[in-house]
Order: sequence, then structure tokens, then C-alpha cells
Amino acid sequence: MIMYLAQGEPSYLPDGLFAPPRDEAHPDLARFLQRHANCPLIWTVAAFMAENTGWYSHAEIATQLALSASVVITHLGALVESAFVEERMLITGPSYRFVANYRMRAFFKLWAPTLQREQ
Repeated sequence: MIMYLAQGEPSYLPDGLFAPPRDEAHPDLARFLQRHANCPLIWTVAAFMAENTGWYSHAEIATQLALSASVVITHLGALVESAFVEERMLITGPSYRFVANYRMRAFFKLWAPTLQREQ
């Protein structure tokens, strides 16, 4: 992108300052948004996972969010399928945590509360 700062002097500013490069766009995020834009509960679960670090069982998440365990399991499955949440199997059952990708965490922290309220 070329911007004119003063008196017609052109200055080059990399496009990366204004938008992520096309090769860094997250196709899974676009698909996830298309599939789940109208489901406020998945955004509630996503916001919880993005806000918290560490591993949580579905029962712990359900207790924290005051939701039924079956609802939480369903939405965690969608988040795991979309690769935003990691799942590990323990003797006591599965546990979950948000992926280590800081951009995805920042996206969900920023937008999940907004999408929860719009429903």
C-alpha cells in the first residue's frame, strides 16, 4: 500500500499492518463462524475456554457456566472438531483446553461475548 504523507511524498506501508496476510487466514474459523453464528451457547463455552488456561473436564465447565453437561459436551465436540480446543483422554475422562494459538485466543476473547449477547 502506498500512502502520501506530505507534499506528495509517497511512503510504502506493508499491507500486513492493516490485515493478516492471505496465507495466514484461518479457513477453519470462517467455517466455524458460518456454522455456529446463531448458537449463543457455543460462544459461551468458547469464551470460557479462551478466557481460561489449563485443562478442564466437561463437568467443571458445566458447573462454571451453569449449563447441563450434555450441552457442554456437544459444544466442546464442535470446538474440538474445528481445532480450537484440544481434547485429551485421561482415566477419569476427557479434559479440554483452548489451543495455544494466541490469535485464536484473542479472537474468541474479543468476539465471543459479543456474539453471546446478540442472540
